[in-house]
Amino acid sequence: MKLLIVAALIAIAAGASVGRNQQWEDFKVKFGKGFRDLKHEFQRRAVFESNLNLIEAHNAKFENGISSYKMGINQFTDMTYQEFSNAMLMDPRPTAALEVMQSKKIESSAPAQKDWRDDGILNPVKDQASCGSCWAFSTVGSTEAAWARAGNDLVSLSEQELVDCGDGDCNGGWVDRAFDTILAKGGLNLESDYPYTAHNGFSCKYDPATKAAEISGYEKVSGSISADTVYENGPHSIYIYANSNFQHYDSGIFDDESCPKYSYNHAVINVGYDTDEGYWIVRNSWAASWGEAGHIRIKIGSNICNCEKYAWYPNV
Repeated sequence: MKLLIVAALIAIAAGASVGRNQQWEDFKVKFGKGFRDLKHEFQRRAVFESNLNLIEAHNAKFENGISSYKMGINQFTDMTYQEFSNAMLMDPRPTAALEVMQSKKIESSAPAQKDWRDDGILNPVKDQASCGSCWAFSTVGSTEAAWARAGNDLVSLSEQELVDCGDGDCNGGWVDRAFDTILAKGGLNLESDYPYTAHNGFSCKYDPATKAAEISGYEKVSGSISADTVYENGPHSIYIYANSNFQHYDSGIFDDESCPKYSYNHAVINVGYDTDEGYWIVRNSWAASWGEAGHIRIKIGSNICNCEKYAWYPNV
C-alpha cells in the first residue's frame, strides 16, 4: 500500500513538473523571452515559478469567492517585484492622508456607466517598455482623448517629446509638469514624427512646424476624482500605487486593501466607470497583454492604490 501511495505521489509530481515545463515554454514564446545562457534562464524560471505559486494561491481564493479579481501570467511573471519596480515604476512618493473618503453613493448628474473607449477618442493601448515614463504616457493619453473630444481627428502623439523636452525621464516624472511642457513648447508632434525609444534623450527635437495637437491648459481635480468629473471632462491622468498584486493582475475588480493609499509610483489614465458595479476603468501603458486588454477595473470609493486622490485633465 505504501509503495502505491509513493508511486501516486511521484506521478502527481511528475505531472505537475510537465505542466510547469509547458507553462514556461508557452511563456517564453508568447512574450518573446530570450536569455543570455542556461544559468540566466534557470534564474528567470525560478522567479517565474515563485510568482506562479503566488498566482495560483490567489486564484484559489478567487474561485472560492474570497477575492474579486484574478491574477495571471503576463510579461512580468519572470520578474521579482523589485525588478519590476526598477524597470516600470517611479520611485514611491508619499502623499498626505485623505481626510474624507467617498464611502457612500452621493448625488450625481452623471449616468451610472461611462466608458470613453466607446467614443472612439482613445488609441490602442501603448507600451512604455522598460522605462519609467508612465507619466508621459498618461499625459499624452489624456491629451489625445481631449484633442479628439474637441472635434479633431484622433492622432497618436509623442511621449518621447515629453521625455526629451521636459522635467521627467525614464526614472520618473510628473503629470502636471508634463502638461506644462506641452504648453511651453506649444504642442506635441506625432509619434510617427518623434518616435518613442524607451530611453532618455540627449536633446529636445520638438519641431513646431509639424505640431499635431495642442492644449490651452489643464485642470487638477479638487478633492477626490468622481464620476461627474470623468463624465464631463473625459479621460483623466491619475497617479496610483502599483504593488506586487497589481503586477500580476489579470481580470476582475481590483479590491486590494493592502495596496498603499498614501503613496504613488505610477501614472495611468482613468477612462471610465460603472457606479452600479462599483469600479473605475483604468488604462495602463504596459501593452494589451497585461490585465483586461491593457486595462484594470478598480473598486470605487475606497481609494484603492491611491487611485482617487490625484487627477488632471487637459483643456483644448
